[in-house]
Amino acid sequence: MSIEYLTDLDCPVKQKFSPGGMKWWIMAKAQAEHIMKTETRKGKSEYEVRKIIYKYHLKGLNNSEAIVDKNIGEILDRARDLDEMRIYCEGCKASLGHQFGCYGRISYPITAEGERWLGEIAKSSIKRGELASFLVSRIIHNKTSGEPFSGMRKNPNVPFFELRKPIHVAVDKGLIGKKEVNTDQLLVGLFPVEQIPLKYALMLAHFSGGLKIQKDEPLEGTYESAFTMTDNAGNSEWWVFGFNYPMNENRSVRQLKCYFSACFRAFMIDKPISIDM
Repeated sequence: MSIEYLTDLDCPVKQKFSPGGMKWWIMAKAQAEHIMKTETRKGKSEYEVRKIIYKYHLKGLNNSEAIVDKNIGEILDRARDLDEMRIYCEGCKASLGHQFGCYGRISYPITAEGERWLGEIAKSSIKRGELASFLVSRIIHNKTSGEPFSGMRKNPNVPFFELRKPIHVAVDKGLIGKKEVNTDQLLVGLFPVEQIPLKYALMLAHFSGGLKIQKDEPLEGTYESAFTMTDNAGNSEWWVFGFNYPMNENRSVRQLKCYFSACFRAFMIDKPISIDM
């Protein structure tokens, strides 16, 4: 279970599999490989594991769903077609050369550390200016409810979150005084609609703290992505995006960082991001 996102840049991979089909095969392949690894560690042979039947959930239009039974061997064999398409990811602006990097997900349960990190970003965004704090201001102004995440958090059967209650963050918004937002509201702000508009994607990049604007060209290897912007007068500046990724970084923190990075790239290549929750 996860929040999935996809940068809507057309490519041979999406043309062959369709965007939804590409996402499905990436997930199915990962699950099949995980099952193969887990079961062989338990002592089963690869031949035995390949015969294991796994139920895959397919989602279609209008929230329709279907359950398909496939054995692990069939999934791994069919996934070879996907592997052969990896060459098209090299030089792709949406993936930055990463294998199918236009697609990403934030897995459930979202960790307590991930929520704390998101709360700290919200708190620091106020000090980083109007563009960075726009999301927090929007939540306060609109009195965002936190649904559907607040309802998901209360689900006794499915662990969508490690924490049973959202983290509350106190922010000081100048003239309007001290206010409070919580991580349910912030997650709604991160994934407000099924397709993220370009200007909203840029706002999220500012909010994340990963975007810096500078005059000098950045040193190679010090950023994830960088673009030059030139105004009508011919003045140029560099828009540079990047985070540090410690080796043993918390899963949710890393996945949130990757989402913000995808938002920045989507804005710079003028392609929206589709969200599937």
